[in-house]
Amino acid sequence: MKLFTEKYKFAAPIIAFGIAAAVFCGITDKNVYAGDIVINGERLTADPAPFIQNGRTLVPLRFISENLGAEVEYDDKERLVTVSDGDVQIKLELDSDTALVNDNAVVLDAPAQICEGRTMVPLRFIAEAFDCTVNYESESKLVFISDKSFEKEYITLDDIPEYSGSPYIELYYNMPLFENISQTAYENYAPLDELGRCGVAEACLSTELMPTEKRGSIGSVKPSGWRISKYDFIDGQYLFNRCHLIAFMLAAENDNPLNLITGTRYMNTEGMLPFETEVCDYIKKTQNHVMYRVTPVYSGDEPIARGVLMEAYSAEDCGKGICFDIFAYNVQPGVRIDYENGENYLDDFNVFTTVEETTEQTTEFKAEETTEQTTGFKAEETTEISVYETNEQTTNIEELIECFSVTPESPAESFDYILNINTMKFHYPSCKSVKDISDKNKRGYNGDAEQLEETGFKPCGNCRPKSREERK
Repeated sequence: MKLFTEKYKFAAPIIAFGIAAAVFCGITDKNVYAGDIVINGERLTADPAPFIQNGRTLVPLRFISENLGAEVEYDDKERLVTVSDGDVQIKLELDSDTALVNDNAVVLDAPAQICEGRTMVPLRFIAEAFDCTVNYESESKLVFISDKSFEKEYITLDDIPEYSGSPYIELYYNMPLFENISQTAYENYAPLDELGRCGVAEACLSTELMPTEKRGSIGSVKPSGWRISKYDFIDGQYLFNRCHLIAFMLAAENDNPLNLITGTRYMNTEGMLPFETEVCDYIKKTQNHVMYRVTPVYSGDEPIARGVLMEAYSAEDCGKGICFDIFAYNVQPGVRIDYENGENYLDDFNVFTTVEETTEQTTEFKAEETTEQTTGFKAEETTEISVYETNEQTTNIEELIECFSVTPESPAESFDYILNINTMKFHYPSCKSVKDISDKNKRGYNGDAEQLEETGFKPCGNCRPKSREERK
């Protein structure tokens, strides 16, 4: 089952190994790696284990070369090693710091040597000779080599474990592999596919891309699979958010339809936000650049992504500051989601239905199935939903509908209706109640009353506003 809307391949980690205890091959100033090596996704054991000598990593030449598809020959009389894969031929003498790569002399940063009967060579030399890319992850002590001739094909849902309680999991040893590491800011957003779904969003993030003003409304964008569904046990009550692939805090992209997907509140705040905040704080502190890529993961033709793949790598310090490769699940504990149409239902095995009681206006919300609204309750049932004032509630309302602050430049009279996002009431601009709405809860709206009511707003009992059609 293919997951992505367009052809998108990942250069997978080719080789990785971790540090262990020391051994001796007549050399005392070295730390030794564990024998586990991951080549083309398969964990193998190298004998002898790779080690560090004078700051250089040495690896068993035959083991690495043959697992990269090359042939190795050794002339004991001449003490000459020849490695060939058809395009590249390497010749090097033991104890020499110079090798021939396709007859061109290359100076090694450490001489080839024998350890436990095996020829050991600098890792970086063998990687660069075969046109590979080397990455090093300092926290886990992992070294990665990506071979340009090897690309891991489309990831499938079978490659990703089912959600088991954590909002995200690490992939590929938490090491992203970007083909190019840039220190020049840019943004790229894939076009919507034939089903109207977002694709890959990639950027080289920096302070120059960050916002200089507050985020505007994004309610006009309806990403693929969009529905309005409310549960009283969800923070902010709304099941689905318009999730930025690249967060507004990172790139100042507001209502870009190529950057907004239908995502659960849980994925938005628990899966993605911690990593977005980490990247944002790092860039502000260091002024460095961060390579960043977010890929929505779909199953078949489903309009709602099953999750997002998030990759990031700090450029100037080679991943020491920021380095992750994770998959965030587009799920909501307590709710079952049909990713084919956005319908959703209470999960009887994991439901919490209490709402924190604060200053509130209780509105009755009939859970009827419409193309814009599904709650998972039976249609004849009614549930009470408490709408209370929080910053998150304000943000969610502005995600659901396009509304604006009422200012001297945009007075109440310039809108069809005035909203109170605390009491969830809407009014005519001339209504006497409007003057009693605090500025932080007052919004102007141009559009139909029906959409306001579908979103959960109720008409004011004093001015009894009607739709534009009814007023004609």
